[in-house]
Amino acid sequence: MFNGFKSKYVKVKRGKVFCRVGGEGPPLLLLHGYPQTHLMWHKTAPELSKRFTVVAADLRGYGNSLAPASDSKHYNYSKREMASDMKQMMIKLGFNKFFVAGHDRGGRVAHRLARDHRKNIIALSVLDICPTLDMYELTTRESCEDYRASATIDLDHDKKDRKKKLNIPVQVLWGSKGVIGKQFKPLKIWQRYTEKKVIGYPINSGHFIPEQNPKATIKHLTDFFLKKIK
Repeated sequence: MFNGFKSKYVKVKRGKVFCRVGGEGPPLLLLHGYPQTHLMWHKTAPELSKRFTVVAADLRGYGNSLAPASDSKHYNYSKREMASDMKQMMIKLGFNKFFVAGHDRGGRVAHRLARDHRKNIIALSVLDICPTLDMYELTTRESCEDYRASATIDLDHDKKDRKKKLNIPVQVLWGSKGVIGKQFKPLKIWQRYTEKKVIGYPINSGHFIPEQNPKATIKHLTDFFLKKIK
């Protein structure tokens, strides 16, 4: 897997982030979901690397990346902190502006990246999630540490930013056999978060879109991001 990609440990403020980097073209950061690592992109990253410089990273607390101790407010595992890790990593790699696509947990980190570091994100694609705040307002709040962060401090951050809309293009993809499309109206919900028109499509898959339907994932990510550099 990941033939032609280089494995790297990138130093950030709190430790080291592990990633694989490969390809040529505009930089594209790929962020995995729970309970996975960057390896979830193994069917899509090689093809995407023909058009992009792909960076597939392990989030804080996953895979080979830093895993700091928890704290009483769960701040160390907030999406704000995870997003900061990714921004620092990309800058260290030489990419001050980049595309980002995130699945599940990685989609929440990608959303926070776009909120906290707007000057660095060109466009955002999220796979099989709705915004954290909307999902928790419609569900219960019991979870492991990563989920506790989502149900506590992440919600505090999101509530403060609720009226601060993004000003970048957003694409939303969801599995036609999964929960998001059945229980939510993803396009309508995501439209509340950005001034740009949100585009999106159901993918013939369950929750794990990049692995269950890599062909459609590659097509939609490539078409969406390449249009933003023309």
